[in-house]
Amino acid sequence: MKTIAQQRKVTKFPLIINDDNNNRIYSETSDGYWYKQEFNSNNNIIYSENSAGYWYKREFDSNNNEIYYESSYGTIEDKRPKSPCEG
Repeated sequence: MKTIAQQRKVTKFPLIINDDNNNRIYSETSDGYWYKQEFNSNNNIIYSENSAGYWYKREFDSNNNEIYYESSYGTIEDKRPKSPCEG
């Protein structure tokens, strides 16, 4: 699979793409290393992935507190409130 820089035939690095809130959603270097991120409406990073295969995802509550974290290393931190049925 081609990187974004390869698809766009970019020759000037680093390639940086920001969203409308100026959050860096993609970055790529001349050696092909890249990472991408997704943000929620409060500008919290909710997903990140890189060309080495590492990724993580996060969830936040209405007060911007991180309540869930999971990574490709197998780390899971779950602070989400449990429903009464779950005990």
